[in-house]
Amino acid sequence: MVNINSILKILVSATLLIIFLFFAGLQNVAEAIFTMDPFFALLALSLTLPTTLFKIIRWKYIVRASNINIPFAEISRIFMIGFFFGVITPSKIGNIVKFHYLRKYHNVPASTGLSISVIDRIFDIIILAAFSVIGIILITTAAPTLFSLFAFIVIVLAMVTIAFNEKVFTKTAKFGILRIGSLKKLIRTQGEINPDKAAENLFRPFRQVKKPGIFYITLLLSALIWVTIGLQAYLVLVAMNTPIDPFQTIVFMGTGTLIGFLPITLSGLGVREGTFAFLLTTLGVSLNRGISASLIAFVWGQIPPAFLGLIIYLFYKKRTANPVRQQ
Repeated sequence: MVNINSILKILVSATLLIIFLFFAGLQNVAEAIFTMDPFFALLALSLTLPTTLFKIIRWKYIVRASNINIPFAEISRIFMIGFFFGVITPSKIGNIVKFHYLRKYHNVPASTGLSISVIDRIFDIIILAAFSVIGIILITTAAPTLFSLFAFIVIVLAMVTIAFNEKVFTKTAKFGILRIGSLKKLIRTQGEINPDKAAENLFRPFRQVKKPGIFYITLLLSALIWVTIGLQAYLVLVAMNTPIDPFQTIVFMGTGTLIGFLPITLSGLGVREGTFAFLLTTLGVSLNRGISASLIAFVWGQIPPAFLGLIIYLFYKKRTANPVRQQ
């Protein structure tokens, strides 16, 4: 059942999109979409495959960090099913669905499942926050690309140091773990536990992720995910015959996505498009093309994987729980 919060998010997203389409001109948006160069449009669509693959591989590495050995094919199936439910539900229950499959069919504890999701999102936020800072630098100064890349690396390393500090994490976790309804419900599926123990359980996979082999691959995959998403938006703009710098497009798409994480709209819809389009106007790109590019990149990045996730869900072979194999 859809709750009031979900309904409000849908309404806010719809309102923002209507406002943006009104100011951009619906006819202008339609023209920008239907006159795209087919070659670059297909090239942009093809990037959905590597983006999704990078996400699955990253999730596999994070699961491995929890000493859980699940075959890649099975990890892919569970991820895609969760992706499908994350797209079709206003409350984004994709992660909860993945928890369910990991717990029911592979005996993965709820706290470990939650940690996997938190780690996944933290890597996203680190990369996107770095993009956002670079975005501010680009629109307020004439900083060269090489300097921006150096600043990006410095910001990422600084944020990683903070995010993966055990003291910082456990204090934050203890404060929030029993104050968030969804976390309460998840934790209590194991019975009542105290915040100290819950925070320790949550941090255990973080400790494993900090191992150099897993950590650097996961960080690299996170960067690749958001670079390919930005490149997809760039190729959409190229297909619209809009000359623009690819580096700036990637940075601005990351900035818009991060702001879209604010829990006020449905999957960031409306906020992401508005932010991305506004930032592009600083480069002389029209509002209608910025909004069109963001909407197309979002649809192409979400619908094909979600459709595949639906097919996998319908044919997923239900099994009795298997014991988790330790690496």
